[in-house]
Amino acid sequence: MYRSAERTPFETTLRQLQVFTVALAVGCLSFWIIAVAVLGGLPAEWLGSAWLTRVSIAVTIVLMVARWVIPEIILAHWRKKILASGAGASTASPAERVAGRGGDTQAEQRLQAQLLALWRTRTIIAQALLGVATVFSIVAAMVDQTALPLVVAVVLLAGIIASFPTLRLTHEWFMHERSAL
Repeated sequence: MYRSAERTPFETTLRQLQVFTVALAVGCLSFWIIAVAVLGGLPAEWLGSAWLTRVSIAVTIVLMVARWVIPEIILAHWRKKILASGAGASTASPAERVAGRGGDTQAEQRLQAQLLALWRTRTIIAQALLGVATVFSIVAAMVDQTALPLVVAVVLLAGIIASFPTLRLTHEWFMHERSAL
């Protein structure tokens, strides 16, 4: 039974991120399987040059750095906006804020919604950057007929799965951000 009316905004945000992460991982895994299945069907002039493998590794490095930098830039920008709006002040304890209880003024609810939207945006951007690098590596494997990009794709897919949003991870991030305000 779907209990959306019983879910807190925190749980709703978490569920959305979990669905996104699973969809991204399954999409990358499916594409990886297709690449492995069709490796023998490419034109001979594309085989063996490994030019796209080198490009995909460079792109992967750039996207891995971007995966850590871009979400932090977005966080810093929105922290400033939240603080400038005065929404960071509250008398509720951090545990009460995370649970959605205690000091539940409209301002506190707005702040909680802003932070959850920020968490969602941050997670989607970080996961999408890993997903792009994964798909690029798989395409490189298909074109160059080499195994190295497939290994890179598996590592990237493991990174997507390892950063699956859990309640504990979401709470820790929220508590950290809330206390920083």
